[in-house]
Amino acid sequence: MEVTSSATTNNELEKVQKKYGDMRGELIFIHMVKGSNKLGLSLAGNKDRTKMSVFVCGMHPKGLAAKDGRFRIGDELLEVNGVVVYGRCHLNASAMIKSLSGTAYKILLLRREGAIEEMAVKPLTQFPSELDEEATEDKYCHYRGMHTVTVRKVISIHSWFVFSLKKTPLLLNV
Repeated sequence: MEVTSSATTNNELEKVQKKYGDMRGELIFIHMVKGSNKLGLSLAGNKDRTKMSVFVCGMHPKGLAAKDGRFRIGDELLEVNGVVVYGRCHLNASAMIKSLSGTAYKILLLRREGAIEEMAVKPLTQFPSELDEEATEDKYCHYRGMHTVTVRKVISIHSWFVFSLKKTPLLLNV
């Protein structure tokens, strides 16, 4: 078991090796300052639904993870800021990561050969534009009479609420 560390104490290394030492692959510690950008990771579960895993299946090119350069598609998250996500559902891990407070991320990953084949989805190559630097409103602000409409999905697959600038809801059936 190889451990790659960035500014991790010997005590932390010993604990991690004791806890995850029997796993094959490379354990990687990543310490990152949060900054103003989001982490930009897309997470996936295990193809085998009897195994709970949290795999990195994509990285938004403008997110912190991609800019940092140490994350790889197929890495398995084990811990984030001391919270164990190993053996948990990727959806729960995602919600937990989004709710973290503080100014930094302290992430423990497991990198091993063949992990990509265990992911429930193929690696992602397209991402939502929400991390883009230029907001949609800024792109089109030179158009006269432009209005912003926010669309939020509701319970039904075919129903959408549209909120106008006056916050008046309209129900659209698509």
